Amino acid sequence: MTEMDARELEIRQELRGIDLLPRGLAQSTAAQDLVRRLEAEGPDSVLPMAYAILVGSLVWNDEAELAFLPFTRQLRLLDARPELFDEQDRRALFWSFRWMVYRVQAFPTITF
Repeated sequence: MTEMDARELEIRQELRGIDLLPRGLAQSTAAQDLVRRLEAEGPDSVLPMAYAILVGSLVWNDEAELAFLPFTRQLRLLDARPELFDEQDRRALFWSFRWMVYRVQAFPTITF
């Protein structure tokens, strides 16, 4: 196993741990912190999963307005680097899409 593979595995485990946290501010804060770190340092291969967990945590923690930015980044990443998205990542993206479309009416100031 290469060093990058080990790091990716470690980050995926960290993401699963964040996803299992009780819904609330601690969960969304942990997800936001990890996404910021991944955007700065990589690896990019875990960004699809990280964005999905961040969007879900914000939506289900009644912070849907804050979820639009990572959701947009999730979509842009799919457009720019579709090879990063496996079937599970694509499924998570479609769930994010559903949640965001449902909530966009509550935020008329949000534009895409």
